[in-house]
Amino acid sequence: MKAVAVVAIAILAGALHAYQILGPGYYLYNNVSVGGAGAIIAGVDTNSSIDLVVIPAPDFGSFAGGHNTADIYNATVGSGVYKIPAPSGRYTVIFESVRSTRLAVGAVPYSTAGARLVNLNGTYSYSFATSNYSYVNITVLSSADFRSHPLIVNVSGVSTYINSDAVVEYLNLTEGSGVHSIQLSSQYPEQVFALVSSSGAIVNPVELLGSNASYPVGVASYGVDNISGELIPYVVRTGEVVGVANISALNATSGNFSELNISRYGASLQLNLQLLTHSAGKMQVYWLQNVADFNTSARSMYFVDNIWNNTLPGANLSNATLLGRGNVTGCGICGQSFYAYVYPYYGMNYTLPLDLKLVVAQGQTANGTQVSFGYQLLGAGESGTKPLVYYDTVLIPGTYNSTIIVTPYMTTPSGKGKYGNNYYDAELVFAGQSNGADALFTELNASMWIYYLDNGALRPFTSAYTFGMNTQESATNVRVGPGVGGAVATPGPTNYSAQIIVSNALYAYAHYIANESQYTAPPTTISSAYQQGVRSAVSLSIAGIVPYLMLGSIVVAVLVFVRFTIRKLFG
Repeated sequence: MKAVAVVAIAILAGALHAYQILGPGYYLYNNVSVGGAGAIIAGVDTNSSIDLVVIPAPDFGSFAGGHNTADIYNATVGSGVYKIPAPSGRYTVIFESVRSTRLAVGAVPYSTAGARLVNLNGTYSYSFATSNYSYVNITVLSSADFRSHPLIVNVSGVSTYINSDAVVEYLNLTEGSGVHSIQLSSQYPEQVFALVSSSGAIVNPVELLGSNASYPVGVASYGVDNISGELIPYVVRTGEVVGVANISALNATSGNFSELNISRYGASLQLNLQLLTHSAGKMQVYWLQNVADFNTSARSMYFVDNIWNNTLPGANLSNATLLGRGNVTGCGICGQSFYAYVYPYYGMNYTLPLDLKLVVAQGQTANGTQVSFGYQLLGAGESGTKPLVYYDTVLIPGTYNSTIIVTPYMTTPSGKGKYGNNYYDAELVFAGQSNGADALFTELNASMWIYYLDNGALRPFTSAYTFGMNTQESATNVRVGPGVGGAVATPGPTNYSAQIIVSNALYAYAHYIANESQYTAPPTTISSAYQQGVRSAVSLSIAGIVPYLMLGSIVVAVLVFVRFTIRKLFG
């Protein structure tokens, strides 16, 4: 249940000043603002000589009127890249032709942070770092003719060819946190100035969508409200998240079930969260999954929790780093180990309608952070509400200052998201059963929403998007729209970009949401007779028909007994 790996793409955003033919005495100019004790970088590509003049911006009127100005720089130059020291202020950079000339020019402020002035002869590489999910702007300036001498800019493995007739080009990127590499390559010797700047961004979920990708579908909060197209960020730090679904119809199939070792009729409802914690003064991030897995044909289900280490790329776990009922196991396609536990071992039958609550709660103990995974059947069929069951509790030794967090200001240090990271979101989503499966939902009717603990009360997330991003499983033929107190999932064409704004869920959530919480009721004790393990699709199918096999055995035994008695009495 790992997030799909998708790659970021650099977009060529614009250029400054294509080639122009100027007669003697004509000029081009750029306005530049310099901060601190900086400098100006001016690029010139000309077939003649020009006068390069830098003046304070307020003096431009005097220059245009032919009057004297307080020049910062004044020289006759040819093609090249020029670094001109300048104190803080606003300047006008003037490129004036001495005689008729074919000219392309550009000027940008120089910053010591992220700036490189390189005599390029082949390939030059350097790195830059972003602390959070960020917008990254790369300015490239050269005196070379990019049209005849194409320049290749490669950022983190994605190449852009600059081959226009401009001196200055801008590349706009969006990158996750981490260290990113830049390579400048050219077949010809040339002088190149590159300036990298970044600014913190908020995650815009719709921008993350791939054109041909499939996603899990349901409700997911990324810490962003969309009010009339305006993104309003918020942050939730909590000890408990609850997902509730009232399911009245559920049938699904998986086309490649045999290769994935899952049930042909498998599906899942996943509550996926991020746990931010600390150990020995360093931040650690764990991805938490509480999953209800269904065999929709046999009407059987079981629960499974997974914990993944998103602290570093390829970070693994061991049975010493996580102490619970489950075990750490390997994921071949992920190249990473993870924690897993299945409950109950032989599954359980369910009836529709099924009102189901999934809970993930974390708290601090003397030995570290304790994470509990639970479920509750809320009036399933005619059986009535059952007790809240915490089927697995996991200790992460030595960790402290822990929180389940939803925020749009960061991506996780590692993961398999679009930008090489995962997102700090809270997801309650329908998807394939496991192992990256896609489930085709032929029947589905489910009302659903997610809640978080705030000062002892469960409160609904104010809005949610219709898709999750952090799990590899996906759903097909599921449409999510607004419903009473939340969202409703039904069969139909998926509209990933639709966002649900729920107003009636703000204060009036369903009666069964608030009836039990880790902080208001003790969890049900789990019998130690249950065994841990991960089962195949065969065992899932068998689990679903065990009650019928038992009933059949009883009927056969009764018939044999009656036949034996008749023979005894009547010969």
